[in-house]
Amino acid sequence: MVALIAMTVACTPPEITAVTEPLAPPDTFAPTTTRVTQRLTTTTVDTERAAIYRVDPITLEPIAGFDPIPVGDWAWGISSKNGSWLALNLGYDNQNQSEMRLVDIDNWEVTTTWWPSIDSPLHVTDNGTIYVINGSPPNFHLSQMVPDETRPLVIADLPPQLQWYELHIHDELAMIFGLNSPEGDNRGEAVIVTVDLTTGTVVQIPLPGVELGWIAEFDIGEDFPLVADAYPAVIWDDDRSRILIVNANQNLVTEVIPTTGEITEHRFRSEMAEPTPIGDGAFTNRRRNAQLGRDGRSLYVATAVQEFEAIDTGWSEQWTSAGIEAIDTESWEVVDRLDAPISEIYLSSAGDRFLATGQSYNNSASIYVSESSGLYVIDAVDLEVIAHHGADQVDQYYGGISFSPGMRIGYVHAWDQLTIINVVSLETGQIVHTRTGLEFQLFADAEVLVEAVQG
Repeated sequence: MVALIAMTVACTPPEITAVTEPLAPPDTFAPTTTRVTQRLTTTTVDTERAAIYRVDPITLEPIAGFDPIPVGDWAWGISSKNGSWLALNLGYDNQNQSEMRLVDIDNWEVTTTWWPSIDSPLHVTDNGTIYVINGSPPNFHLSQMVPDETRPLVIADLPPQLQWYELHIHDELAMIFGLNSPEGDNRGEAVIVTVDLTTGTVVQIPLPGVELGWIAEFDIGEDFPLVADAYPAVIWDDDRSRILIVNANQNLVTEVIPTTGEITEHRFRSEMAEPTPIGDGAFTNRRRNAQLGRDGRSLYVATAVQEFEAIDTGWSEQWTSAGIEAIDTESWEVVDRLDAPISEIYLSSAGDRFLATGQSYNNSASIYVSESSGLYVIDAVDLEVIAHHGADQVDQYYGGISFSPGMRIGYVHAWDQLTIINVVSLETGQIVHTRTGLEFQLFADAEVLVEAVQG
């Protein structure tokens, strides 16, 4: 299942200064634990290719005073909202099993290691507690991993037919969006499952009007069928104690109160054409991405449209990015629209800027074409484009978008031959710095970069 004008700069401790020398590869540093592998009479030391670094928020170069912490040959994970903790899944090129490490960012040390890792970290709290969903069908659990405790604690057994898509935790309540799928095949009824983290009580809230997962498939004469799947957008609105689900193929927002199970449906009038019903020869299908304004009044919805057609000579499938609509959550009317090739939007912490992108696809039995629409910086108040940066390569993909907690800065990962992180000024919309490498992941809240170099 990543020159600044009128920018507010976060305070930096005076003893921390940027390092301007070239970054030394992580494998030049002694690993936390030295492992020796013996084959006959030959002894080799398995050096670790990946390490984490405290970095300057603009240059993304390591800062003085923090030695790199080796983290295996590859690593990825999540950070806490306050930036004080990092939960990493990491592994080694010559091992099948991975491990999980909890890093205390404030003290710059690994506090706890779980080996082998029971699963991937999905949430880490501001006190360093990690939550994962682990197990195997049909026995899945919500488990908790506490700093300095080497044994995970099972909080609750999840419904045996649950296929989960998203986990969100707020105020001692875990909320899971997923499917009740009896056959485990990504088909079934959408559901919200809540877990009381104090008592372990599990409650299911069925969502009969929400399409999720596989909704149809077609034989196209290949070794695999063409699948039509529905992916609505989910908004976890903690400030108003509600969940908003923007349906994929209906102009409908399903509002759920997770503590009571109350459901309300809100219909809105979209300028986009309604999808055509799924039939034997042709259909249209949609995916949604959404963000909620800080005041809870403006709901921004971006849409990608899939068009499929089967003809005598073969078949064709196209995905296009259809732009952004702004919906008033009191009147549930569309009050604004940006017609641009955008299907993914990310709202800044201040709520006044979007970083946005889109990807189009043109597929058939003989071709597979992907094209990026580049990166957009958008004024969220007026829904106007401040800047547009075209892709360096036609099929370049953007993702991993995040924002600096203390500066008017956004970060955007891009991939072609290498990994690229673009540092974007939210004031001017300009790219003020670019960092390129083999494998990167930036944790903006913690100002930490994990990098792996070629082994």
